[in-house]
Amino acid sequence: PYILGADISWVQEDEANGSTYFDHGQQKDIFAILKQYDFNFIRLRVFVNPADSDGYAAHSKEAFCDMAHTLTMARRVHDARMGLLVDFHYSDTWADPGKQSKPLAWKNLDFPQLKQAVYDHTYAVLSALQAQGTTPQMVQIGNEVSNGMLWPDGHAPDHFDNFAELLKSGIAAARAVDPSIRIVLHTDKGRSNKATCAWLDQLIARGVSFNISALSCKS
Repeated sequence: PYILGADISWVQEDEANGSTYFDHGQQKDIFAILKQYDFNFIRLRVFVNPADSDGYAAHSKEAFCDMAHTLTMARRVHDARMGLLVDFHYSDTWADPGKQSKPLAWKNLDFPQLKQAVYDHTYAVLSALQAQGTTPQMVQIGNEVSNGMLWPDGHAPDHFDNFAELLKSGIAAARAVDPSIRIVLHTDKGRSNKATCAWLDQLIARGVSFNISALSCKS
């Protein structure tokens, strides 16, 4: 009847650095603790190549939050019998309203190639998850994409048509893997009903089809 979830994408990195988790003084697996307090869903973020020179894991010993690490975490989510939401950042590092940097490998692509890269990356990750029996129930196409994604090509409002096309590429890939996956669009304008509705209305007018609107309440 409800979803109570957490983004625990940091867990692999923390564990690799020696972290352990405790509840009331008793050491436990993080999933055991979350389930004890009725959490039933996990979100995992995915970067394109976090090990690249400007990537999230450029200075880490492992490429945390890449596809391989996500597959491993997804198995743990599945084994814990929890739901899974995969959050595509479409960048080598954090993507948010203030930055939506292209992955290094996509820097010189023209717009049709960029659309194809979004499709291919989305399809590759979700197909790999499906192949190991851990297809996510929900997929977030972009992270806090209030101002678009993959700048400058998909910057909003300057290139809103392009932004919508990029979203549609990711959505098409997700639905090609499994039509039952629920599509999430994510804005940070949750404090403003007017801004959120205007943003969604523009996407709907351009034929972007989705199931869930996700709101961060930053501004």
